[in-house]
Amino acid sequence: GASVDGNAVKVAIMASTIESLKLQSAEEVVECFVTSSRVCEDDLPLALRYPERWSQHIVLREWVDLAPQCELRAFVMNRKLTALCQYYTGAFFPEHFRKENREKMLSIVRKCFDEVKNRIKVNPAEYSMDLAVDLERKRAYVIELNPFGRPDGMGTGTALFKNKDPQDLKVLFGEAPFEFRVEEAPAKADCRAEIRGPLREWLEEQRMMDQ
Repeated sequence: GASVDGNAVKVAIMASTIESLKLQSAEEVVECFVTSSRVCEDDLPLALRYPERWSQHIVLREWVDLAPQCELRAFVMNRKLTALCQYYTGAFFPEHFRKENREKMLSIVRKCFDEVKNRIKVNPAEYSMDLAVDLERKRAYVIELNPFGRPDGMGTGTALFKNKDPQDLKVLFGEAPFEFRVEEAPAKADCRAEIRGPLREWLEEQRMMDQ
C-alpha cells in the first residue's frame, strides 16, 4: 500500500482537531465544558493550586477558519514579549521555515501585542498568549491568555522551549535575548506508533500502516 507521510498525518490531525472545536449552539458549548477532560485535568487542579493568581473567563466569539500553522504561543514577562514559537509542536510547516515569513509573522505579533498589552489587566504582567497570525490579511487574532510564571511556567505548556532547561527558562523569563522558534525539519521518527483510535483503524483498512 501507499506509505504514510508522517508529517502530513500530524498536520491533518491538528487541522481536524481545530475543526472539531467549532460549536453551533449554546447546548454544544455547555456540553463541551461539562464533558471536557481538559477542564478536569488542567483547569480545576491549577485553579486550586494557584487560587490567588488564577482567574477564568468564558468568551464567545465568531469562528474564524485558520490553519494549524497560523497558531503561535507568545510568552510575556513584566509586560515584555520574551519568546515566541509555533503552538503545534511535532509538525513541520514549510511556511515557518521561510525566513521572510517568520519575519512577517513576528512583525504582526509585535504590532498586535503593542496594541493590546495595556488592556490586559494581569498583575503581575506575566502570561502566555496564544495568537493566530493571518499573513494574507496581515493581522493577528488573540485566542487566549494562560497563567505563566516562575519557576517552570505555572503549568502552562512551553511548546518548543523546555521548562527544565535553565537556558530556555532564561529566555522565557526575559533574562536572555528574545527567540522565535519553529520546527526546522520534519520529524525523522516513524509516526505510525503515535496513531491510535479510528484513524489508525481506517489507515489499516487502506493498508497504509504496512511496513
